[in-house]
Amino acid sequence: LEILGSIINGFALPLKEEHKQFLTRALMPLHKPKCVAMYHQQLAYCVTQFVEKDPKLAEPVLLQLLKFWPLTNSQKEVLFLGELEEILELTQPLEFQRVLVPLFKQLARCLTSAHFQVRRQKCCPVCGWAGLDVHACCHMISAGGWGVAEPCVLSQAPLQAEVVSCNSAWMCEAPGYWA
Repeated sequence: LEILGSIINGFALPLKEEHKQFLTRALMPLHKPKCVAMYHQQLAYCVTQFVEKDPKLAEPVLLQLLKFWPLTNSQKEVLFLGELEEILELTQPLEFQRVLVPLFKQLARCLTSAHFQVRRQKCCPVCGWAGLDVHACCHMISAGGWGVAEPCVLSQAPLQAEVVSCNSAWMCEAPGYWA
């Protein structure tokens, strides 16, 4: 995977269809095994190289990552949250909006995880991960983003006090949110 990361880094743009298929059919399924922790850092590097080369790949990558999300392995879940953060930093607003519902549903489950490391991950500034500035994030939220996220997050009660204060800190500036 380390060598593959260097090869992916050298791919010419635009990416060939066979390279995109390799990402979705070969690399992304490598998230399934329980032993993914042994090679996760290299795998995440390869995946982020693809998204960096072609930001439109963020949507299928995020959807597959959510599809393979671990249900009972907290250590693996922490790894996935870290990779999710890396991918979201490269994600364009349009691709971010396309994965908003499944992303917030998963983050809501993470907020109520029994494992403290999963719960303590920074789930609130998702818009910041997507490369949006505060004003763009607030605009997206007021235009319907928080309307999508709020039921997902609030359905996972009881919320942690830190999450509520985090949400209120970045939600209160959203124009029209309190209207």
